[in-house]
Amino acid sequence: MNPNVTLTLATEKDAELIHLMKYEAFLPLYEIYQDDETSPAKESIDKVIWQLTHPNSHYHLILADGETVGAVRVRHTTDPDAPQKEEHISPIFILPKYQNKGIAQIAMHMLFELYSDTDVWTLATIKQEARDCHFYEKLGFIRTGSEKEINDQMTIIGYEKKSMSNTRISLRALQKEDYPFIDLCMQELHTLHVNARPDLYAPLEHPYSEQDFLNIVEDKNHLTVAAVNETNTIMGFGIATLKEKSGMITDFKTAYIDDIFVRPEYRRMGLAKRIFEEVECKAKEQGAKRIDLMVWGFNEPALELYQSLGMKPQRYIFEKTL
Repeated sequence: MNPNVTLTLATEKDAELIHLMKYEAFLPLYEIYQDDETSPAKESIDKVIWQLTHPNSHYHLILADGETVGAVRVRHTTDPDAPQKEEHISPIFILPKYQNKGIAQIAMHMLFELYSDTDVWTLATIKQEARDCHFYEKLGFIRTGSEKEINDQMTIIGYEKKSMSNTRISLRALQKEDYPFIDLCMQELHTLHVNARPDLYAPLEHPYSEQDFLNIVEDKNHLTVAAVNETNTIMGFGIATLKEKSGMITDFKTAYIDDIFVRPEYRRMGLAKRIFEEVECKAKEQGAKRIDLMVWGFNEPALELYQSLGMKPQRYIFEKTL
């Protein structure tokens, strides 16, 4: 289960705590790159106090289940005539023993909501730290092309993320060329199930084979929806199967939702709702009388989503380990 993450605005009295946490969090990187001039681990407490009291920045403590586990600083645009509102993140850090728990990702999404009127987010990170680069890219940041060599081992690169409030989102059917992206999404979705129920789910490299996906795209009994932005980047998708009920059950056509997935960086924007409603519309056009789906009890966000969309429990499946 995800930790309960909250952000609390820091004040000058938190300077010593932030200074100590920053040292602990960034020391492993400093030991690798020896970047005396740029490492947060080498910053004085006076600089932390200056950051906390600067009128154009805010420091937020990151708490997980009530424990202070890190912090993040947001520096605001200072030019009132600037064409867009820009926020710069520097730094964000989580104490080592709390890392790899999804806390930083949740904190970043909370920042995006807290400063929802921001047009552009910017930050910089170490080019050689592939894991950190992947983390920011997963959140929707793209490289700006700016690079600054700190020493022979270390280069700082810039990232930016534009607000989605002005992004034009369109819906289309999935295409065979979408397979590489859908494959990555399905791997993430399957891993969620493997981690929650390792007794039932085995790790798979490709939950959908390329041929499986091609069959879905070409089959008239499959309904597919992709939410894309102006560059045709897929932000989320849905796949449903039309099924004819007969025999002991009253004859009718059902649209069974196999998967709805939204990339983490695009969540909390109403995309899942739009995808669901598009599947619903297509299902009605094909003569379906109802929509069915199955969701695991551990997937609480999905349960809340489907209930908010008017779905109701149809039956219960119980289990008992022997």
